[in-house]
Parts: sequence; C-alpha cells; structure tokens
Amino acid sequence: MSLTLTAQKNNDKNKNGIDITVTINKIPNNKGVVRFALYTEKGFLETPVLRETGTIKNGKTEVTFKNVANNVYSIVCYHDVNENKILDFMPNGMPTEDIGVTNNRISFGPPSFKETKFTVNSKPLNFEIKF
Repeated sequence: MSLTLTAQKNNDKNKNGIDITVTINKIPNNKGVVRFALYTEKGFLETPVLRETGTIKNGKTEVTFKNVANNVYSIVCYHDVNENKILDFMPNGMPTEDIGVTNNRISFGPPSFKETKFTVNSKPLNFEIKF
C-alpha cells in the first residue's frame, strides 16, 4: 500500500464552511513534517479533499483545514520523517513512519473510514491525534 497525500491545498474559497483544527502533542522527534489529509468516504485513502502539512516544534504540530463544507470526513496523517511525501513501508507491509487518524483508532492494516469518520455541520472542530 502506498499512501500519498496529493490534493488541493487548503484555501478560503468556501467562506461559509467550518474550520477543523488538528493537533499532535507527542511526536517522537522533530525531524521532517507531518502530512495531513481530509477524506470523504468516496475517496478514502485515495483522493483527499484537502491536505495540510504541519511543521514540528518541540514534538508538537497543529494544522487547520479552513472553510470545510458540511459532510462526513476522516483525517489521516503520518510523520514524514524523510520528507519524501509518501508513507514508507517495510517489505512486510508495516509502516516505518508513524500514522494517526481521527478518533485515534488504529488497528492492524489500513485505517477504515467507519472507525475514523466524523461529521462537520455547524461548529468548528478540534481533534487531537495520537501516534
């Protein structure tokens, strides 16, 4: 499995949308960046709706997806230690970089939309994702 987070960069076109702020507080080191992707069920793990890149300072990062339309979404992120813009894997399929998801439900294998989904409707949202 290859996870790339290519999508439209977050922008301010939808001025009536909701902001979603995502924080990670315990990143193992300050190397690289953390790449975040916002997905709907239809494009889950394939085609992000929006993406953001978080810089790491003192083991922490925070990004905000701005003006997100009402819908059901999931956020997946990974610590891109070597900044090659892909999630790296060992030959046996295990990731070599940390992965996080909304609702902090990581099991063996790729995350599922069902376990990581949330609804955007009328209020700004804040998530803390754990690696």
